[in-house]
This record gives sequence, structure tokens and C-alpha cells, in this order.
Amino acid sequence: MKMKETQQLRRTLERKAKHLEPCRKQSEHWRRKVIAADKQIGKTETALKQADRRRTAAHAKLEQRAENIRKLEDDMKREKEERKQRVKRGRKLREEIDKLQEDVDRHDESEIEQAQEERKRIQRGALSAARNERNAFDSQLRVIDNGRVRARQQLRQIDQQLETWTNTARQRDDHIFGTGAHREREFKLFVDRHRHEFEGEVYGPIVQEMTVRNELHCKFLNASLPRQALYGYVCTNGRDWNRLLQRAHEMNLKFTVYLQPEAATATTHVHRPVDTATLRRHGVDGYLDEIFEARPLIQATLNDQFGLSSRAYAMQELDAAALDNVLVTTSGQSGRLKSLLTPSSQYAIKESAYSQQVLRSLGNLHVSRQACILRTTPDFSQQIAAKTAEKQRVQQELDEANARHGEAQQGRQQKQVEIETLAKTKKQLDDKVAAFHKLTQKLHKKRKDLTELEKETQTTIDEFATRINDDIVRENCARIELFERVAEDLGRVHTLLQARSIASIEKRQHEAQHQHIKQMMADFTRRHKELRTRHTHCQRQEQELKRQHRQLYERAEKKYPRRKFVDVWSGEDKQLSLDEVESKINHIQGRINVLYVDPERVKKYERLEAAIESQTKELQQLEADFEEQSDAIDDIEARWQPQLQKAVAKISAKFGEFFRQFNNAQGRVCLVSEDDDKRKLPYSEWCIDIETKFRSDEHTPWKRLTSSAQSGGEKSVSTMLYLLSLKEVTTVPFRVVDEINQGMDPVNERRIMEILNYECTPQRMPVMSSADGGGGNGDSVRLPQYFVVTPKLLPRLQYSPCSSVYVIFNGPYQMPQEAWTMSKFIQSQKDLSQCQSQSQQEQEPEQE
Repeated sequence: MKMKETQQLRRTLERKAKHLEPCRKQSEHWRRKVIAADKQIGKTETALKQADRRRTAAHAKLEQRAENIRKLEDDMKREKEERKQRVKRGRKLREEIDKLQEDVDRHDESEIEQAQEERKRIQRGALSAARNERNAFDSQLRVIDNGRVRARQQLRQIDQQLETWTNTARQRDDHIFGTGAHREREFKLFVDRHRHEFEGEVYGPIVQEMTVRNELHCKFLNASLPRQALYGYVCTNGRDWNRLLQRAHEMNLKFTVYLQPEAATATTHVHRPVDTATLRRHGVDGYLDEIFEARPLIQATLNDQFGLSSRAYAMQELDAAALDNVLVTTSGQSGRLKSLLTPSSQYAIKESAYSQQVLRSLGNLHVSRQACILRTTPDFSQQIAAKTAEKQRVQQELDEANARHGEAQQGRQQKQVEIETLAKTKKQLDDKVAAFHKLTQKLHKKRKDLTELEKETQTTIDEFATRINDDIVRENCARIELFERVAEDLGRVHTLLQARSIASIEKRQHEAQHQHIKQMMADFTRRHKELRTRHTHCQRQEQELKRQHRQLYERAEKKYPRRKFVDVWSGEDKQLSLDEVESKINHIQGRINVLYVDPERVKKYERLEAAIESQTKELQQLEADFEEQSDAIDDIEARWQPQLQKAVAKISAKFGEFFRQFNNAQGRVCLVSEDDDKRKLPYSEWCIDIETKFRSDEHTPWKRLTSSAQSGGEKSVSTMLYLLSLKEVTTVPFRVVDEINQGMDPVNERRIMEILNYECTPQRMPVMSSADGGGGNGDSVRLPQYFVVTPKLLPRLQYSPCSSVYVIFNGPYQMPQEAWTMSKFIQSQKDLSQCQSQSQQEQEPEQE
């Protein structure tokens, strides 16, 4: 059977292949006719284009000829007007020539020649000498000016040096009230402004009242006096002392205000433990109260508070023997020092209250830069005197140079007056000669113009009109020839249009016939492919049956040898088919098996029958349940799929509307529920395809939105427009897009932002009203919200009133959020404004 089926399929396949060949030939025939029609249409189109070009050129030539004729007519009119104007100009030129000739005759040529000679004499003689003398004065003035500039520069340098030397008080103030001491400066200004209100004397700060000439002495005093004492003040009245203490407390200043009556200063006696001569014999230079200059009241205060009169100093380091000679070595010893300062050390003696021993402590004498408040006050008196003498000498030289400059300037002015007088005389002569030459030149030009005008008027107007008319006749003849050519081209164009229409009709017929033949060939090819597939399958089954036949034949030959059972086979048995032989074998095998019944096999048979019956019933139940579920799925799909397709269609319509705003681009959204072979996909494989065409061309195919089909800007535009289209069918609180505008060009980005601003504006949209039972319409306000996160935006974007722009500041140096307290910010600004206003008010009296 399989062999017969295979042979039948082979014959069918060959027959279909024979039928396919004529179809191919017929398709090729119609394809050639389509190509020939295309060629004919192309030739016709080419001829039409050539005819159009010829017709366009002819029209252009006709326009040009008509324009030429109009120009010739205008030329004739203009020539007539110009001839009248030339006659008028001739009369006017003759009158002007006569008048100019009279003016020339009134001039005496001998006087003109004398004026020229006089002008040359002035130019080459007196005027040149006066200019040379003025130039000599200019050179002398430049030399004097250079000397004056040098003298002024020397004076400025001397003044700067004197200002530097005489400004030591300001330098000391800048150092004392420098960094970290602005509040002490404010307190000093307070004391100076209210000094007239104090009942007694107020001196301070103490560091400003002290004068020290040696750097090492400054080091000793800075190490001995604390900061509170150096910035402190000395008062002679108790009420002044109370007022200063109260003000210092209000300004939160930490320094000492001393109360020292002047009467107590007069009775103060300085007591020194060791006389100065003894100290100097052992290398000690003196006491600390001797190394600075200050008011007696301040010196007494420092001696009382810090004992400077009993603290000695040495300008060099002392050895151990010298230290033992000047410092206290046993308790109660008199005539010795208890405190000593050296350039690098400070010694302090502490006596024991229980024995004769003393404790000598040694520390490094080190003063930090912050503690170095007191500085030396230099003396520049000799330098100032020398510079003052030099300044007087330079000033005298400058005065002499100014006198010479005045004399030279006066001489230059006299020469300048002489030069101006000669130049005025020369100008009068020049004007006289120039006026005569101008008259003669003007007369010559008028005569020349008259001669040319007479030459132009020699040609008569009739000759010019005749020439113009001949040109117009030639132009009209050329226009007639062009009209005839245009008529011939129009006839040829009509013929070509008819031929093109006929060729187009034939082409459409040929294309339809060719498409029909191609469809037939496609059907034949598909059926041929199916037949070939079936033929190949039958061949394989035939080969498999042949192989099984050989195996069975070999098994039968082994089990039932031909030579042993050849006599048993009857003629009827030999006529049996393969199936009949197998059936008979099974029948005989069953009869044999009946003779030998196995109880276990019977039980197994019954058990299998019961299992088959149970599985059959379960299968029937499952089939019934499957049919019910399929019906439920079909019902749900019938209600759900139209809504889904409607939503997709709505998104696609809005998406296309947005896309048409970008140079008529096209876009659509498709629901993919089938594969390429039109087989329905499972619901899990359904998807949305976004297709775009950014070129407004009918032949441009749709492109599905993928990672490689479109450019970065096109993908950004498509994605943003799709998100904007979703708002018609989805309800969400807000949407967030991150850097969607970074791949776009400026034009698309600006258009996207305009659409986004418009779509985010609250609008009313119709909704179904539940009160009407679904039959009426109501209005609801749509409030879409979009958050666009981007590092930058285009300048001059138009924002709607519903748009908000937030600028986020972030980074490692930003203030934490919990520290942002608006009330504290406002209070700090108020305090700062008050401080600035007080400072300005305090500076105004000082400036006055």
C-alpha cells in the first residue's frame, strides 16, 4: 500500500511540475510586457519633460522678446525727452560760458603772476625760517619736560619713603588690632569717642602706650605680660573704671581694667633687690621696667601688678657660677634675684617655708606668634632729615625747570603767532590764485560740455525712430516664430500624453495579469512543496517497511525453515496477504495460549481492564472540564479583547497625532496577538509594538521601535510620545521620566517640552454618569502629573502656569537639611545688618 501511495504521489508531483512550467513561461511573458511598458512610459515621460523644457524656454524667450519691445519703445520716448533736455542744456551752457568769460576778463593776469611769486617767497623764506625756530623751541621744551618728569618722580619716591617712615603709629595699630583683635579695636574706638565724658584720665590699651627699641626686650615683655594686661586700660577714677568694666562685659572681652589714682603714683618708690651695678658685673643687664618707655602711671601699674622692677633680664646666656652669684640659693637670703630672663630661658626661685632650701625652676623662653603683641618702635629721624634735604634740593631744581619751561613756551608762542600771520597772508594769495584757476577750469569744462552736446544733437530724431521701429519689427517676427514652435510642441505633447495614458493602462493590465500568474505560481509552489513533503515521508515509510520485512523474513526463515515447512503450505495459504498471514498467526497463537491458561495473567488482565475503565471515565471528566473552561475563556476574551483593542487604538491615534507634529512623521501602536503564520499566540506572549516613520514618504516602510533600528534622538522622541499617549487610557498619580531629553536635537526637545506643558494642563474630559444609569455624560477634571529629571534644559522654554521648576543642590559641602532653620537665617541677617549700620555710624564721626 505504501509503495502504491508513493508511486501515486510521484506521478502527481511530476504532473504538477509539468503544469508549473507553462505558468512560469506565461509569468515571464507578462513580466517582459510590464518591463516593455515601463520602458515605453519612461521614454514618454522623458519626451514630455523635454517638451516641457522646450515650451518653458519658448515662453521665456517670448517674455524676453516682449520685454525687448517695451524697452525699445521706452528708449524712443526717453530719447525724445532727452533731446528736449539737451536743447535746454545747450542754451543754459552758452549763457554760463558768457558769464564766466566776463568774470575771467575782469581779472588782471599780471596781478595773478605777482601773487604767485609772493606766495612762493613766503613759503620758501620767512615761513620756513619761523617753523624751524618753532621746532627748536619744541625740542627745548621736550628736554625741559623730561627733566620735570624725572624731578616729579623723585619727589613722589621721597614722599612715599617719608610716609613709610612717619607712619609707624598706624603700622603698630595694624599689628596690635590685627587678626583676632577686631573687638579690641571696637573697644578702643568706643574709649576714644567717649573720652570727653570720663571724669578722670583713661590710658590704653597698655601695649599701645609702651615704646620698646629692642627686639629681645619685646620678647622679654611679651613673655612676662599676659594678653589681658597688654590689651588692658588704666583709669584714675572709680566711676570710669566701672563704666569700662561694664562695656567690656557687654562686648564679651577678656582684658583687665586697672584703677590707679595719680596720688598713689606720686608716692610710689621703686624697690630693687639688687643694685644695677652689681647685676652688670655678673652679666645681668638690668630690670624689666627699664627696657620700655611709658607714662609713669602705666609703669607704676605694671610694677605693682607684675613686679617688673624686681624681675631682671640678661641679653646673653649666663653660666652656672654667674647664676649662683645673682639668684637666691638659700631661703631668706637678701640681695639676690628671684626671677631672671635670658634670651632662651627663664629662671624662677621658690623658697621653702620649712627649710633653708630653695627650688630653682628653669623653663624655655618661647613666645608664640599669637602672643607676640608688643613690637619695637623704630627711630627714623636721621633718614627723615636726609630725605627732607634731598626733597628741598629736587624741588629747587623743579622750580628752575619750570621757569625755563615758561620762557621757552613764551618764545614758542611768539613764533607761532608769526607763523599764523604768514600763513594767513599765504592763504589769501592762494585763494586769489585758486579763484582765477577755478574760473578758467570751469570755463574750459563748460566749453567742452557744449561741444559734446552739439555732437550728440547732430543725429536727428527721425533716424533714431526708424532704427527703433526696425528693431521692433525684428522682435515681432521672432515672437511669431516662437509661437509657431510652441504650437508644434503642444501638439507633440498631446500625442505623448495619449501614448503615456495608453501605456499606463496596458501596464496596469500587464501588472494585474502578472500578479494573477504569480499568485497561481505561489499556489502551485505551495502545493508542490506539500506533495514533495508527503512523497518524502512515504519514501521513508516505504524504506522502513522494507527493513521490517527483511527482519521478519529473516526471523521466519530461522524459526520456520523453508525446506522443512514447504510442504505444509497449501495453495490457499500462499495466496494470503501479509495482514491475513499475521491475523491467522495471531488466531493460531491464541488457540495455543488457551490450552495453557495462567491465573496470574488473568488477574493482570482484569486489573488492566478496570484501570482502563477508570482512566477512561477520568479522561471524559477532564475533557468536559476543559470544554467548560474553554467556553469561559472564550466568554472572557469576547468581553476583554474588544476593550483592549479599543484602548490600543486610542493610544495609537493619540501617538499618531503627536507624531504628525514632527515634520509630518507617522507613528502607530499595534497589538501583536498572532505570529507570522497567523497562528494565535498564548496570552503570555501578547505584546505591544511601536512602529514609526520619520520620513514623510509613502514608500518608506514602517520600522518597529528597537534598540538598533532608530537613532538615539528618535528613540527618545518615540518613548516620550508613547508615555504621553498612555495618559488617555491609564490613571496613575504621577509619572517620572529620567533624562529623556538628552539624546534629542534642540528642535525636537523644544517641541516635546511644548507638548508636555500642554498635556499637563488641567482639562475637563467627559465621563459616564452613574446617576443616569450609564446613559448620561458628566465632566471630570484630568490632573496629569509628570516629573522630568534632567541635568539641563534648553534656554527660553515656554512654561505653562501649571509647570514648576525645581533646582536641586547636592554635594559633600552642602548644609544638612536639619540645619536649615528659616527663623535663624532671618535673625542672623538682621544682626548682620545692625552691625553694619553701627560700623558705618561709628566710622562717620572718625571721618569727620
